[in-house]
Amino acid sequence: MTTTLLKWIFCAGILILGHMSGAAPAYAQNFSGSVNVRDYGVTGDGVTDDTEAIQRIFVEAGKYKDGYLTQVYGSSHAEIYFPAGTYRISAKVNLGHYISVRGEAGAVILQTDPREDLFNFKGYRARFDGLTFEGGRRALVYDPENLDTSYTYIHNCKFTNQTGYAIDVEGISSVLHIQNADFDNCMGVLNTNNDVAVLENARITTNPHMRGAVVKAAKMLMMENVVGRGRATEGAEQVWIDYGGCNLALRNVTLASVSGPGMVPIYSRRKYSSAYTGIHICIIVEDSCFDASRNPKKAVMYLEEFPNMISIRNTRESTDTSANLLDFATVPNAGYFQFSRYGLAFTFCENRCLTANVPASMRPYVRNALPAHVDEFIESMLIRDKEGLLSPASFTPPRRLNVLDFGAQRGTHFDNTSAFRAAFKTAADTPGTEVIFPSGYYRVTDTITLPDEVMVRGVAKAVIAMDGNDKDIFVAKSARNIAVIGINFLHGRGSLRLQVEPEYAGKILVNYCQFEGNAGSAVTAVSGDYHVQNNPAAKLRISDCMFLDNHQVLVSNLNVLQDSTWVTAKIWTEGDAEEFPAVFENKGLLRIQNFCGVPMQGPNARWIDNYSNLCVDFARFGGEFGGIPVLITRKEGDNISRAVIQNGWLYSHAASAPILVKQMPDLLALRNNMGVEDINLQPTYIIFDETARDVIDSVIFNSSNTRPENMTFPKRE
Repeated sequence: MTTTLLKWIFCAGILILGHMSGAAPAYAQNFSGSVNVRDYGVTGDGVTDDTEAIQRIFVEAGKYKDGYLTQVYGSSHAEIYFPAGTYRISAKVNLGHYISVRGEAGAVILQTDPREDLFNFKGYRARFDGLTFEGGRRALVYDPENLDTSYTYIHNCKFTNQTGYAIDVEGISSVLHIQNADFDNCMGVLNTNNDVAVLENARITTNPHMRGAVVKAAKMLMMENVVGRGRATEGAEQVWIDYGGCNLALRNVTLASVSGPGMVPIYSRRKYSSAYTGIHICIIVEDSCFDASRNPKKAVMYLEEFPNMISIRNTRESTDTSANLLDFATVPNAGYFQFSRYGLAFTFCENRCLTANVPASMRPYVRNALPAHVDEFIESMLIRDKEGLLSPASFTPPRRLNVLDFGAQRGTHFDNTSAFRAAFKTAADTPGTEVIFPSGYYRVTDTITLPDEVMVRGVAKAVIAMDGNDKDIFVAKSARNIAVIGINFLHGRGSLRLQVEPEYAGKILVNYCQFEGNAGSAVTAVSGDYHVQNNPAAKLRISDCMFLDNHQVLVSNLNVLQDSTWVTAKIWTEGDAEEFPAVFENKGLLRIQNFCGVPMQGPNARWIDNYSNLCVDFARFGGEFGGIPVLITRKEGDNISRAVIQNGWLYSHAASAPILVKQMPDLLALRNNMGVEDINLQPTYIIFDETARDVIDSVIFNSSNTRPENMTFPKRE
């Protein structure tokens, strides 16, 4: 028996005995809370076949049983860590349901068989960070259950030389977020069937021998800050994006060929079906650049049938050669449009060297752009560089503490309140200290106070659960320079209550967290006495988070960016209807980008109460359960109240509309939005309360919104 095998048996035995006894497993005692694969027989020397050793690690990690975690999530385990090295495998590795994998710079997973995948997983919730995937058929392939809770996050990874799609989603999933990724010489980059897929800050170089599409999307896809370098081959029928879904949005995307004849940027094959027509179809392109003159279709977009909406703005041809925006399998005649029940809207403006070749049958549905001053306001509200605003990398802790070293214990029978307080008391001595929660279930019975400057990080599946629903879990009484990363909050009145000093321009980051079952607002972040702030100083970013079954998601008057989040909202069903809270309550500056929400029905339910400045961009507000109103506009004194909603799905039930105006805002702009599935349920986008009175034409603006084609306004006195 080899020394390596003996070491594996010994370590696995300690792991299993630790689980049986209820004690923390040995690997959780280190500061990182990670399993280093080198400690379990994996060589990473670039010569040895590490397939079996790596597979054993994921099998053993998936055996970790911990009360509530086992019942709800099936398994929980530590982060699997790959130091720098080349890890050769010859067969696919199955990872399980809940995955957290991190690589040091220079960590390469090399598949030696071009017919085999690299990593296969179910993907209830998965995170991959800092790895290079080389060779094989597909690097990451998964088929998750669509539970309104699955989330896959791929960050700082590189994919090279795959013979199929580098990332392939075989089933229906909730959210996929790919960020800061490189794709080099792959036969395909992404095949997605996610409710929402986001590909941002990515660089792509295609394989000249590929056929078909670089990216294939069956549902909703947002691409932002993506640069593609195509190496095309004559007659290979290559396209950049094969779109068969319902919502495609591109912003600051460059797709150009560096060799060969060029590739069609967007090939839309989605067709209306009498069997399933309850859906809008739209394509939105902004601030982008395409090689449109040299590809076989000589256009930016090739359409088998028309979407409900096409909006192309501020886009140019890469070689400054004239080309068309559109090309058609069949140029539609007027009779075609009888099949579109959900309204049509087409906008083409400020494009360079690209001709809006609109056939006569489309022209009645061409819409005007927003006025220049409204467009400028929207641009000022959008966050173009989210990482530059606030990211985990912007927090550099001077030291690290582990809650297990302060007596914390995992499991449903231990009260960790005192241990957590001791850890944070020690952290307060050195501002910026990182407090680590290794994977496991941590029960508390009272509120934990955070010091002013601290970083809280959970490793893999770290759950903090409050007994009862009358207390908050974490409270910061003077919140500044706080980061909360990778924590799963359960129960309690709220998960995070952050009080910010009005004069302090601090920063708060909440990243890759899950909030479940809060009786109040999951996150409350307020400055001063919670009055309206049109230009708040303190900044809060909530990114890559999931909110499940909370009575509210956010109450804030700070400068907030909430991006790449999933919300399954719970609406109150008892008490005075006027007291029911909105899912989001904004009295500051709130930006919601790349968002997907599932509403639960309830009286007086709504997504957003806005008292100040709001910008919603690329968001899906429901569809399930008939939908609820998206926005209620309100005013507090003489403060400014402005709202922008663009590139979104706005659903509402039969008795209402997406926008309810309680008090007339100073500005309300709607652009590129779609309505409900059943047109009979929604007569208008906006309903005005009888107390709302103002000069509407100078306040409310719209462009390229589908169904209804015209808004109705109250009669003027």
